[in-house]
Amino acid sequence: VENSINYLLTNNSITASNNFYGSPTYVIDLINHMQYLIENLKYGIHHVVNRGFATGYDIALEIVKILHKDMKLIKSVESHMIPNAGPPRSLCESLESKHKYNKLRTWQTALKEYINIYLDKLNVPNTFNDTNNSKKWWLRDQCRLCNSYNLEEFLNLEPSPPANHFVNKKIKQELIPIDLAKCKDCNHIQLLQGVEPRFLYSNYFYVSSTSSTMIDHLQNNIINFTEELQIKKTDNILEIGANDGVCINQLLNNGFENVLGIDPANNIHKRHNLPIICDYFGSNSLKEIKSRFKSYKLIYGFHCLAHIENIQDVFRTIFKLLDDDGTFIMEVGYFYEVFKNNLFDVIYHEHIDYHTCRPMQIFAFKNNLLLYKVKENNIQGGSIQFYFCKNNYSRNIDDSVFNNIKKEKELNLHCLSELSKLKNNIKKCCFDIRIIVNSIILTGKTIAGYGASAKSTTFLHQFKLNNSTIKYVIDDNIFKQNYFTPGTNI
Repeated sequence: VENSINYLLTNNSITASNNFYGSPTYVIDLINHMQYLIENLKYGIHHVVNRGFATGYDIALEIVKILHKDMKLIKSVESHMIPNAGPPRSLCESLESKHKYNKLRTWQTALKEYINIYLDKLNVPNTFNDTNNSKKWWLRDQCRLCNSYNLEEFLNLEPSPPANHFVNKKIKQELIPIDLAKCKDCNHIQLLQGVEPRFLYSNYFYVSSTSSTMIDHLQNNIINFTEELQIKKTDNILEIGANDGVCINQLLNNGFENVLGIDPANNIHKRHNLPIICDYFGSNSLKEIKSRFKSYKLIYGFHCLAHIENIQDVFRTIFKLLDDDGTFIMEVGYFYEVFKNNLFDVIYHEHIDYHTCRPMQIFAFKNNLLLYKVKENNIQGGSIQFYFCKNNYSRNIDDSVFNNIKKEKELNLHCLSELSKLKNNIKKCCFDIRIIVNSIILTGKTIAGYGASAKSTTFLHQFKLNNSTIKYVIDDNIFKQNYFTPGTNI
């Protein structure tokens, strides 16, 4: 593959076999799956390959396609005409994984990832990646927490643009599917669609400081954290997803000296002079974070860690940054409340993970962190705070962890047939809303919207409400004023 890339980058031709079939398999996928089988105690003999069959010619054509090169550079020949092809053998070595949990992603997807990594090593500008061009989203076929390919869909909402992509003129925006699935191995609930982070967050409209409810919540909780954990004024504190700095300001105003935030929204970063790094949190930003303070007594994030595609990288990075006796707290929406109360409008492309306790407990342990406490609150329709410490630090597990796992089990929260009820509940709600809206319009009345939230994007698209139904929307976020709603142009 490397030779093929090198030849094509210099516009040299390649001779490729058109009649020898195999099961191309990416060694990184194989290693990751071996780890998954070992960690999940799946004893026995396993056959694992990437999905799909191919000849050398098929692979060469796929490389040409990814690099946007001329197909004429590939010369198709029979296998006996390939130099150094080795001794004669069968013209087919294609095999397929039998068990669903052993099925890997397609060889085409793996090949594309490999090419991107290889180009980075060569320091070749990667102008070939779709995310730099028109492709802004992709379908995920692997669990974000445990790497299993055993995902099962249970909810398909109406497609919509990204929930915070408000526009300054009426335009047609791409509608991206919104599908939820459950991992049959670790039970984690997740969005099947991944959206390019820079497409989502570089110009971001949500700011915490436009909601008095959210301001109170953030300010009260951050001070509670410092009191509960006995954080000293000189201890190092890091906030992930610092947004416009409500928490950072609160800490500074309360005398905390060594405070740092990180957030990728460039448009928000330009509005303040706070100690906030403008970047995505993870191993890519580890060096810069460590250059400010080597380790942190408290690391926290409010409603941002369910937004990050590579959550495994996030937890590995947190482990490297956390003091041995430090605490990491993440507040996210709690799927228990979503399911129990039909809060489907919190499901949109920014929220790629829908957390529950048991999968999070297992995931944290595999990443050298211990989930030792949880707290629930009513913000954002119902949220949960997960408290973590390092595995090697002696700390008792609070009853709250076991109590929440128990109540999730009692609700059958990870049962697929039970989860499927959510779809029927949404359909009933949709039917009711349409009747109410139509009856209001038929009586000659006008409908306006109150609050241009991200949730309203899911709501409007699910119920097929647009600018012919809703005349305008009111919101006190000045950064959304004089804009149009995503996809519905209200």
